[in-house]
Amino acid sequence: GRSPLMQRLEVSQDSKMKTWTADKATFKANKEQFLHEAQLVAAIGEVLTKEGMEDADTPEYRAFCLKLKQAALDAIEAVKLDNDDQARKAVGDINKSCDECHASYRS
Repeated sequence: GRSPLMQRLEVSQDSKMKTWTADKATFKANKEQFLHEAQLVAAIGEVLTKEGMEDADTPEYRAFCLKLKQAALDAIEAVKLDNDDQARKAVGDINKSCDECHASYRS
């Protein structure tokens, strides 16, 4: 089901990635862990679109999942470039994709 994946996404973005992009020093100190979380988020974004997952056959829902995955890939790229500003933006984009999806699917 989708619920455990959503719970894991919340842990990644709120408890980890958001905290680790608070400033340059924190980002640098947690780059390996940040990379791991970004990879998990990208994988979850992909899994959510797979056949058999709830709403995976809905174009609007798939678009939200692809935005989530792309933002996570941007976060991975930020680690490779050692760019905390880009990482912070990517985390904001992850949050935005979740918020927009929840606005459509939780109501």
